[in-house]
Amino acid sequence: MATPRNNPGNLRFSPSIRWKGQIGQQNGYCVFDTLDNGARGLAIDLRNAQALHHLNTVAQIITVYAPPNENDTQAYIIDVCGVTGFKRDDMLVLKNKSTLTALICAVWHHEQGQKPDLAAVDYGVTAALA
Repeated sequence: MATPRNNPGNLRFSPSIRWKGQIGQQNGYCVFDTLDNGARGLAIDLRNAQALHHLNTVAQIITVYAPPNENDTQAYIIDVCGVTGFKRDDMLVLKNKSTLTALICAVWHHEQGQKPDLAAVDYGVTAALA
C-alpha cells in the first residue's frame, strides 16, 4: 500500500474527525495538504490518547494506536522504546514537549521507515500543546 500523502502517523480516516489541513482520504487513511498539518494531526492524536483516554505508557498508547489485529504491536512497542529510551511501562507526560516530541519521532520512524522531518515535528508538537 502506498503511504498516504503527508500523513507520517498513518492516521485512519474517520468521517467524525476533521483534522486541520485534511484534504481527503486514500485507502482509509487521511491525506493532508502539508507535512506540517500531518505532523500536527499525529501530535494531537497521541496527546489525546493520554488526555482523553488516560493511556499513559508506551505499551498502552501503542496497543491502541497499532492494535494487534492489524500490527505486530509488541515489535512496535519494542521499536518505540528503543528509539525513545522509554521503558514500555514508564508513565509518560505528553504535555511535556520533549516527551511528546520523542514519541512522535519514534512513531513517525516506525510508520514511515524514515527519519522524521524535525521542523514538521516541532510544528505539530507546538500546535498540540497550544
